[in-house]
Parts: sequence; structure tokens; C-alpha cells
Amino acid sequence: MTRKRAKGTSLEAFISRKAKKSTKLSIFEGKGADKNLAIFHILVAAGPLSIGDIQRRLNRISGLEVTYYASLNKRIHALVRDGYLIEIKVTGQVGYKAALYEVTQKFYLAYYLNGKSREEILSKLNESNATIILSDLINAESIEA
Repeated sequence: MTRKRAKGTSLEAFISRKAKKSTKLSIFEGKGADKNLAIFHILVAAGPLSIGDIQRRLNRISGLEVTYYASLNKRIHALVRDGYLIEIKVTGQVGYKAALYEVTQKFYLAYYLNGKSREEILSKLNESNATIILSDLINAESIEA
């Protein structure tokens, strides 16, 4: 039994829809996108902060006033796991270790790439920069495999 394609579902249409969707990165989409962006802006402006300090600053932002520590803790640890934040251990008072969080270069790259088309990015690259990026991407794929 063969399936009939609905109108507008050609391979080209599918690829172009997929390409349009892929210009937005997952950390900047969905339910937690506004909090992710607020966390990143806070950390970029203020430098490394603890979860409590981030929460206090988030609660000052209109629309994000009710941010529970537990949900923020989960969100920050997910961003650490995904490589967008890094945890820095700092020893404070005697026997007290605090974890401070700061953004990584991966975040800056994601922020730059967010919403830009591949064509726009490729048009700005020269040959040597394209070679460096390509070698890094190939290296990253070989590490994952």
C-alpha cells in the first residue's frame, strides 16, 4: 500500500522547514528560554555567582519574580551538564565551600549562532577561520563516537 503525500510535503519543503527550525537553539526555545536568557545575562554582567545570588537577581526581573530555588538549581545543573555553564568551587569560611557558576565559551558561541542562518555565518568566514571551525567540529564528532 502506498501513501499519498499531502500537498506541500515535498522533500524540498521538508528540508526548508527543518532548516528554518534549526536556526533557533534549544536553550533559547521553549518553556525555560526566558529564564535561561535571564540567567546568562545576569552571569555575563555580574561574573561568577552562586545559585542564591542568581535567584535574588532573577526575582528582581519583571515576569520572573517567583523563581524557586529548587527549580533554579535544576535548571542551572542542566546548563552545567550541557556545557553552557561551568561550576567553580570556592572556599569561603572555615569548612564552607560554595559553588559559583559562570558562562562558558560554548554559551557565547550559542548566543552568537542563535537565530542566524547558516548562509549568513558562512558568508562572514574567511578560509583560515572556516578551516579552524571545520577541524574543531570534526574533532568533536570523533570524540563523541
